[in-house]
Amino acid sequence: MRILFLTQVLPYPLDAGPKIRAYYTLRCLAQQHAITLLSFVRPADPPEAVAHLRGFCSEVITVPMARSRLAQGWRVRYNKQVRKAACWRMYGPGHFGR
Repeated sequence: MRILFLTQVLPYPLDAGPKIRAYYTLRCLAQQHAITLLSFVRPADPPEAVAHLRGFCSEVITVPMARSRLAQGWRVRYNKQVRKAACWRMYGPGHFGR
């Protein structure tokens, strides 16, 4: 059977839980099926990771993950607001801002 396996991050190196789960699922499926892996890659992902995955996947297709500075700045600002709101709910209005 041919299987298309999609991941949000490259499942190698094994440095996070979701990567470990995806990696071992791929390895298990690849024993009996032809796997095509389609994954986003970050600029920091080593090229050796793709080469390693090609060792047991029939095909590895990567899509560069591009993030704009504007979107990244918005995420930072939004996360700060969420943390302030959570702190206010837990400790009261006098606590946040310290």
